[in-house]
Amino acid sequence: MGLLIFLSLPTQASIYMGAGVGGATAGRNNLAIVIGLNSEDTHVSAFISGLQNSYYYQSDYFLSYNKKIVSSEFLWGSLLGHFGGGIFYSVRGLRTTTSGSTTEEVSDVILGPSLNIRWNLFGATYFAIDAIYGLRNPLMHLVLSFQDVEVLSLGVTF
Repeated sequence: MGLLIFLSLPTQASIYMGAGVGGATAGRNNLAIVIGLNSEDTHVSAFISGLQNSYYYQSDYFLSYNKKIVSSEFLWGSLLGHFGGGIFYSVRGLRTTTSGSTTEEVSDVILGPSLNIRWNLFGATYFAIDAIYGLRNPLMHLVLSFQDVEVLSLGVTF
């Protein structure tokens, strides 16, 4: 019964989709596909990205759940800020020859605080930043290695 009442409550939601560049590949930007779901005060976003050539491949997956912390008008649209938590998973493989099999495969999981800042421009167009700040091995912070991941995206809101 409670589920039916919850499902019947009016909600204001929007979906946005876009493409952008992510920095999960040690400074080399690669294409990312971004999708998000917004309600009045919560935000869920996800992105996938990857690259592959004859010697190397990498696939990245990100999911976050955030609460709205700020909403304001900015220039030609609204500016929304969300903060919460997220998870990031990456798998990478390396080949020493073009004909050989994958000789080394590494995967990483990052859990930590996440951030989404979205600027809705001219109604249905948006520019967004999604980020996660990893809480993994503290020693990795000393070498500035694979602790945080950001993606910049441009797309449309439905």
